[in-house]
Amino acid sequence: MADDSNKIEQERREAYIGEKQNHLRDGYGTYIYKNSFFRYEGQWLKGIKHGHGKLVMKDGTYYEGQFVKGEINGNGYKYSAHAQTKYTGQFLYGEMHGDGSMIYKNGSVYDGQWYRNKRHGFGTLNTRRTDEVVVQFIFADSEEANSYDYTYHNLSNGDRYEGQWVMDKRQGHGELMCSDGTSYNGQFMNNFFHGEGMMRHASGIYYSGLWINGYPAVMATKIVLIGDQSPLVLSQGQPFSIKVECRNDEDELVPDSARELQVIAGFKYWEPKEGSALFDMIEDVENKPIPTPFYSVVPYPLTDQLPETKTTDDHKSETRMTSTRRTLEEDDEDDVRASIDEAFLDPPQITSLIKESKLSIETADDRSSFMSAVKQPSVALLTYLQEELPADQEGEADDVTQLFPPVATKPTTNGICEWLNLQLAPPPPMYRPFVIMEEETKTATRKSLLKERKSLPRNSIELSKYPSKIEKVRKEEKFARPGEYILIVQDVTNPPFMGRRLEPAYLVIQLTEPQETIIKKKRKGDKRSK
Repeated sequence: MADDSNKIEQERREAYIGEKQNHLRDGYGTYIYKNSFFRYEGQWLKGIKHGHGKLVMKDGTYYEGQFVKGEINGNGYKYSAHAQTKYTGQFLYGEMHGDGSMIYKNGSVYDGQWYRNKRHGFGTLNTRRTDEVVVQFIFADSEEANSYDYTYHNLSNGDRYEGQWVMDKRQGHGELMCSDGTSYNGQFMNNFFHGEGMMRHASGIYYSGLWINGYPAVMATKIVLIGDQSPLVLSQGQPFSIKVECRNDEDELVPDSARELQVIAGFKYWEPKEGSALFDMIEDVENKPIPTPFYSVVPYPLTDQLPETKTTDDHKSETRMTSTRRTLEEDDEDDVRASIDEAFLDPPQITSLIKESKLSIETADDRSSFMSAVKQPSVALLTYLQEELPADQEGEADDVTQLFPPVATKPTTNGICEWLNLQLAPPPPMYRPFVIMEEETKTATRKSLLKERKSLPRNSIELSKYPSKIEKVRKEEKFARPGEYILIVQDVTNPPFMGRRLEPAYLVIQLTEPQETIIKKKRKGDKRSK
């Protein structure tokens, strides 16, 4: 028996190294338990761990802090090697209990109240789910219920959420505040807006009502023209008005307010053919073609602020005079084609003839007189009339160009929007569709002349250099040219409401010249009624 007692006493002496009093561990010392998994280094009192100490486990886990009568009680720090967590706070009988902060392996941090090693009571959890996202939870009840309030904060865009959270998702009532200014206050389900809620969108659109799976229960999907009578037939310079409604797929009016709508006009897109003068310039076109249900178009100036430069009577008078000139020019062309196989004059002869005659062709009467004086006009003469004589009018064309302000966008009121006194403005200089159309027309005319050239005398001039038709030299265009235009009403709300834009509405406009009686002037030696 004595040998066994000595052996135990020797083992105890080897397991403890430190201060003693009355043969008991007292003061500071290190003790290795029989189960070598544990080791204690710190303060002792009458053989019991008491005061500040550090309990180390063989796997690397350790606690360092206060000990009271052999138990872990008070404030301390615990590192778990298996979970790689770090806790700093209060302990009770070896368990995390009271106020404390836990740093998790994934970088999340919980700071709040604990109850027997579990988050319980008030606290916040910052969860770093990605490199940029942080979620802050607010625990009001036991974590066992798996339902608690929280605050969500996204560092990448500044979004914040305050509300209820169930099974790691927004569930119940909450408020979402987005960095772009959008805010939503209402019910959530599985992270979606679901139930009664109110949204103030960053674009200015306001919606309060029922939400289903993230979208309003009643939501507009398209723009509809009211009283659409396509095509809309208008005369040059005639203003018009349009009215639209925002509707859903069931064709019901949706009372959206503050949705921004824009109205634009377009003319058919003409693509330059390879080899044409404009083919190499196509890349410089800033306005790209816009697809429509009819054909692709390029923007055409539309305005609601055209100045009243002429009265209606003045416009009619100008139109009548233009029509008369055009008719006379057509008659002149008939005379040319009738005599083209009889004789031709070279450009130098034409120049000399015009200088000697000292005649002007600024009016229809003068042109008629001049054509009568020239008994054998040629294609070259017609070309000269077109290209050389109007040179004195070039000064007027310098101040022709005038840009008109485009139509402003308008917000909807209860799902309705209206524009008044719209008008197609005069075409801008070198408007590409018109230029390409004219170029192709001239090319077709030249090909036709070359075909006719085979039947002409050998001493005829080179017709391919000159057009065969007298073209009216365009002065200032104060009205849009007759033709077909496409009107487009589109949703330009920015940012788009719920990430969607409404389907546009389209209207075909047929622009015609005012209906006027054309009076043809009778010329000497011509029995035909003009």
